[in-house]
Amino acid sequence: ALPPAPVPTLDGGILDQVRAFEASILRDSLERHRFNQRQTAEALGLGYHQLRGMLKKHGLIPPAHLRP
Repeated sequence: ALPPAPVPTLDGGILDQVRAFEASILRDSLERHRFNQRQTAEALGLGYHQLRGMLKKHGLIPPAHLRP
């Protein structure tokens, strides 16, 4: 399961808002593609490794010791 999405606010700078929006897009697409990262990457027009980098950036990949 993914960590809970932060509640979007208009507080903070534009970079915080962009990061929250990007994380929201990633979460939605992962759920839509049943957490299949290759399909998610393709749907978003990203390479697999680009997607993985973005997932790490937003803390959407659990540490190795927590993965099944």
